[in-house]
Amino acid sequence: TPGWVEVLGAMTGATGVHLLLWDDDRHWLHAAPGDAATPVSGTGHGHELPTSVLRYVQRTAEPLVVADATGDDRFARDPYFTDLNCCSLLAVPILNRGSLRAVLLLENRLLRGAFTAERLDAVKLVAGQLAVTLDNALLYAELTASRARIVAAADHTRRRIERDLHDGAQQRLVSLAL
Repeated sequence: TPGWVEVLGAMTGATGVHLLLWDDDRHWLHAAPGDAATPVSGTGHGHELPTSVLRYVQRTAEPLVVADATGDDRFARDPYFTDLNCCSLLAVPILNRGSLRAVLLLENRLLRGAFTAERLDAVKLVAGQLAVTLDNALLYAELTASRARIVAAADHTRRRIERDLHDGAQQRLVSLAL
Protein backbone atom coordinates (compact mmCIF):
# COMPACT_ATOMS: atom_id res chain seq x y z
CA THR A 1 0.00 0.00 0.00
CA PRO A 2 1.19 3.58 -0.61
CA GLY A 3 0.89 4.34 3.12
CA TRP A 4 4.08 2.54 4.13
CA VAL A 5 6.21 5.00 2.13
CA GLU A 6 4.72 7.98 3.98
CA VAL A 7 5.00 6.17 7.32
CA LEU A 8 8.67 5.34 6.75
CA GLY A 9 9.39 8.89 5.60
CA ALA A 10 7.72 10.40 8.66
CA MET A 11 9.25 7.85 11.03
CA THR A 12 12.82 8.27 9.79
CA GLY A 13 13.01 11.75 8.32
CA ALA A 14 13.71 10.36 4.85
CA THR A 15 13.08 12.65 1.89
CA GLY A 16 13.04 9.63 -0.42
CA VAL A 17 11.95 6.00 0.16
CA HIS A 18 12.60 3.31 -2.47
CA LEU A 19 11.89 -0.41 -2.55
CA LEU A 20 14.08 -2.18 -5.09
CA LEU A 21 13.32 -5.77 -6.04
CA TRP A 22 16.00 -8.16 -7.27
CA ASP A 23 14.28 -10.30 -9.89
CA ASP A 24 15.00 -13.83 -11.12
CA ASP A 25 16.66 -12.38 -14.26
CA ARG A 26 19.23 -10.64 -12.04
CA HIS A 27 17.94 -7.10 -12.59
CA TRP A 28 16.82 -4.41 -10.18
CA LEU A 29 13.19 -3.32 -10.35
CA HIS A 30 11.93 -0.15 -8.68
CA ALA A 31 8.67 -0.96 -6.90
CA ALA A 32 6.60 2.21 -6.73
CA PRO A 33 3.48 1.95 -4.54
CA GLY A 34 0.37 1.41 -6.63
CA ASP A 35 2.35 0.96 -9.87
CA ALA A 36 4.01 -1.94 -11.61
CA ALA A 37 7.70 -2.43 -10.83
CA THR A 38 9.95 -0.78 -13.41
CA PRO A 39 13.53 -1.76 -14.36
CA VAL A 40 16.34 0.34 -12.89
CA SER A 41 18.91 1.33 -15.48
CA GLY A 42 21.30 3.42 -13.40
CA THR A 43 22.47 4.95 -16.67
CA GLY A 44 21.26 7.73 -18.87
CA HIS A 45 19.83 11.08 -17.87
CA GLY A 46 18.60 11.41 -14.32
CA HIS A 47 20.39 8.35 -12.89
CA GLU A 48 17.36 6.80 -11.25
CA LEU A 49 19.06 5.27 -8.20
CA PRO A 50 22.53 4.84 -6.71
CA THR A 51 23.62 1.57 -8.30
CA SER A 52 26.93 1.59 -6.36
CA VAL A 53 24.93 1.47 -3.11
CA LEU A 54 22.73 -1.35 -4.44
CA ARG A 55 25.80 -3.37 -5.49
CA TYR A 56 27.40 -2.79 -2.09
CA VAL A 57 24.34 -3.98 -0.16
CA GLN A 58 23.93 -6.89 -2.58
CA ARG A 59 27.55 -7.94 -1.98
CA THR A 60 27.53 -7.55 1.84
CA ALA A 61 23.86 -8.44 2.55
CA GLU A 62 24.17 -6.14 5.58
CA PRO A 63 22.32 -2.91 6.47
CA LEU A 64 24.19 0.24 5.48
CA VAL A 65 24.09 3.68 7.09
CA VAL A 66 26.01 6.48 5.37
CA ALA A 67 26.18 9.96 6.89
CA ASP A 68 26.89 11.60 3.50
CA ALA A 69 27.27 9.50 0.36
CA THR A 70 28.57 12.50 -1.63
CA GLY A 71 31.72 12.47 0.52
CA ASP A 72 32.04 8.69 0.98
CA ASP A 73 34.79 7.17 -1.21
CA ARG A 74 32.71 4.04 -1.78
CA PHE A 75 29.83 5.94 -3.40
CA ALA A 76 30.86 9.53 -4.24
CA ARG A 77 31.64 8.70 -7.90
CA ASP A 78 28.16 7.27 -8.50
CA PRO A 79 26.43 9.52 -11.08
CA TYR A 80 23.35 9.56 -8.82
CA PHE A 81 25.17 11.84 -6.36
CA THR A 82 26.79 14.17 -8.94
CA ASP A 83 24.60 17.25 -8.44
CA LEU A 84 23.80 16.76 -4.75
CA ASN A 85 25.26 18.78 -1.87
CA CYS A 86 24.64 15.98 0.61
CA CYS A 87 22.78 12.69 0.81
CA SER A 88 22.35 10.60 3.94
CA LEU A 89 21.53 6.98 3.14
CA LEU A 90 20.06 4.02 4.94
CA ALA A 91 19.83 0.76 3.00
CA VAL A 92 18.40 -2.47 4.40
CA PRO A 93 18.59 -5.75 2.47
CA ILE A 94 15.45 -7.89 2.45
CA LEU A 95 16.34 -11.56 2.41
CA ASN A 96 14.13 -14.51 1.57
CA ARG A 97 15.41 -17.93 2.59
CA GLY A 98 18.94 -16.56 2.72
CA SER A 99 19.00 -14.88 -0.68
CA LEU A 100 18.58 -11.20 -1.47
CA ARG A 101 15.07 -10.37 -2.73
CA ALA A 102 14.97 -6.60 -2.27
CA VAL A 103 16.61 -3.53 -0.78
CA LEU A 104 14.78 -0.85 1.15
CA LEU A 105 16.63 2.41 0.44
CA LEU A 106 16.00 5.63 2.34
CA GLU A 107 17.69 8.93 1.62
CA ASN A 108 17.75 12.40 3.09
CA ARG A 109 19.10 15.11 0.80
CA LEU A 110 18.75 17.87 3.41
CA LEU A 111 20.86 16.64 6.35
CA ARG A 112 24.16 14.84 6.81
CA GLY A 113 23.92 12.00 9.33
CA ALA A 114 20.12 11.94 9.23
CA PHE A 115 19.89 8.22 9.99
CA THR A 116 20.78 6.77 13.39
CA ALA A 117 20.97 3.30 14.92
CA GLU A 118 17.44 3.74 16.36
CA ARG A 119 16.10 4.58 12.92
CA LEU A 120 17.92 1.59 11.49
CA ASP A 121 16.18 -0.67 14.02
CA ALA A 122 12.78 0.75 13.06
CA VAL A 123 13.49 0.33 9.35
CA LYS A 124 14.66 -3.26 9.94
CA LEU A 125 11.26 -3.97 11.52
CA VAL A 126 9.47 -2.58 8.47
CA ALA A 127 11.87 -4.50 6.19
CA GLY A 128 10.98 -7.69 8.05
CA GLN A 129 7.30 -7.07 7.37
CA LEU A 130 8.08 -6.31 3.72
CA ALA A 131 10.00 -9.61 3.51
CA VAL A 132 6.92 -11.48 4.72
CA THR A 133 4.74 -9.58 2.25
CA LEU A 134 7.12 -10.31 -0.64
CA ASP A 135 7.26 -13.98 0.34
CA ASN A 136 3.45 -14.14 0.40
CA ALA A 137 3.28 -12.43 -2.99
CA LEU A 138 5.76 -14.94 -4.45
CA LEU A 139 3.82 -17.87 -3.00
CA TYR A 140 0.56 -16.46 -4.37
CA ALA A 141 2.13 -16.01 -7.82
CA GLU A 142 3.41 -19.61 -7.71
CA LEU A 143 -0.02 -20.85 -6.63
CA THR A 144 -1.74 -18.88 -9.40
CA ALA A 145 0.69 -20.21 -12.02
CA SER A 146 0.25 -23.76 -10.72
CA ARG A 147 -3.53 -23.45 -10.86
CA ALA A 148 -3.34 -22.12 -14.42
CA ARG A 149 -1.18 -25.11 -15.44
CA ILE A 150 -3.67 -27.54 -13.85
CA VAL A 151 -6.64 -25.89 -15.58
CA ALA A 152 -4.80 -25.94 -18.93
CA ALA A 153 -3.91 -29.62 -18.51
CA ALA A 154 -7.52 -30.48 -17.59
CA ASP A 155 -8.82 -28.57 -20.64
CA HIS A 156 -6.34 -30.37 -22.90
CA THR A 157 -7.37 -33.75 -21.48
CA ARG A 158 -11.08 -32.92 -21.81
CA ARG A 159 -10.63 -31.90 -25.47
CA ARG A 160 -8.66 -35.11 -26.18
CA ILE A 161 -11.40 -37.24 -24.60
CA GLU A 162 -14.10 -35.39 -26.53
CA ARG A 163 -12.14 -35.86 -29.76
CA ASP A 164 -11.57 -39.55 -29.04
CA LEU A 165 -15.27 -40.08 -28.25
CA HIS A 166 -16.31 -38.22 -31.39
CA ASP A 167 -13.82 -40.07 -33.58
CA GLY A 168 -14.73 -43.43 -32.01
CA ALA A 169 -18.46 -42.87 -32.52
CA GLN A 170 -17.85 -41.76 -36.09
CA GLN A 171 -15.76 -44.85 -36.81
CA ARG A 172 -18.51 -47.13 -35.41
CA LEU A 173 -21.12 -45.42 -37.59
CA VAL A 174 -18.93 -45.89 -40.67
CA SER A 175 -18.32 -49.57 -39.87
CA LEU A 176 -22.05 -50.13 -39.27
CA ALA A 177 -22.86 -48.43 -42.56
CA LEU A 178 -20.38 -50.68 -44.34
